[in-house]
Amino acid sequence: MTDSEQNYSTSEMDKLIDQWHQAAAVGDSATFFGLMTKDAIYLGTDEKERWDRTSMGRDLGKYFNGKKAWNFIPYNRKYIVLEDKKSILFDECLRTWMGPCKATGKLTKVKGRWLISYYNLSVAVSNDVIKQYLSLLPSDNILKD
Repeated sequence: MTDSEQNYSTSEMDKLIDQWHQAAAVGDSATFFGLMTKDAIYLGTDEKERWDRTSMGRDLGKYFNGKKAWNFIPYNRKYIVLEDKKSILFDECLRTWMGPCKATGKLTKVKGRWLISYYNLSVAVSNDVIKQYLSLLPSDNILKD
């Protein structure tokens, strides 16, 4: 996809998502939550972690307020523009304190401005160590062949 084909700039999208990650890194809750739609959903790495923007602010607000919440360094980001041209899916790899992670997200155009409306974070486990990883999980969470 080229910028001219989609009538938007990938550098604009990168800047927005990078600014969002940076806001978490420095504990800037106003910017972090301000770059999300009012009905945004954030899925964390724990299977119990599903927040809308309001509950995330309530539950995770203690990690902000001028303190580093978390620091994710993105790389290898890709975009897919949906047919409505008002929604863009993206995926990215991340360097984090948990090791390598992957995320998928959705940008939605709201009143002429792109905002994050969905973000799904997951820990990326190398196939080389997947059996070791599985040994750490409760057996009732693993599908038996």
